[in-house]
Amino acid sequence: MEAHNTPDLVNPDTIIENKTTLLKAMTTPTVTREDSRESLIEEFSKYDNDLRLLTYKILLEKFNKKYTTLLPEQREVLKEFIVSVSSSKKLKNTVNSRIEAIKEELNTLNNTVEDNVLKIKINELLNHVTPVKANERVKDSHLVTLMSQYELLKELRNGESK
Repeated sequence: MEAHNTPDLVNPDTIIENKTTLLKAMTTPTVTREDSRESLIEEFSKYDNDLRLLTYKILLEKFNKKYTTLLPEQREVLKEFIVSVSSSKKLKNTVNSRIEAIKEELNTLNNTVEDNVLKIKINELLNHVTPVKANERVKDSHLVTLMSQYELLKELRNGESK
C-alpha cells in the first residue's frame, strides 16, 4: 500500500513479499487454543503407559519446583486440574466445593472484622465468588479466579491477625 502512495521507487521483491504475507494471513484458517489443546490430549493418550508416567513425573517435578510458594489449597486445586483432564465433572465438583469453603470463610471473616471499609470489600468479594454453573465447563479463568481468591483470603487472614 505504501508503494502506491509514494513517488519513490520501491523494491518489487518487498511488494511481492508483503502481498504474500497478507494473503497467507487472510486465507490460513486460525487454530483456536481449545482445538490445539484437544489434539495435544488426544496425542498424549496414544503414548504407551511408561512414556506417560515418565512425562507425568517430569511435569510433577517441574511443577513442584516452580510453585513452591503456593498455598496448600492452591496446590491441591492445581493438582486436581492436572489429574482430572478427562473428568471435568469431578473437577467441577472440586472447584465448586472449594468456592463454597471460601464463601464460608469470607462470611466468618466478615462477622469478625470491625473495620467498615474491610467489611465492604469482603461483601464485594462475596458477590463475585460464584460457583461454576452446571452446564458450564471449568475453564482456566475459573482456576485463576479461585487461586486469586485463596491469595486474598491469605491476605485477609494475615491482616486480621495483626
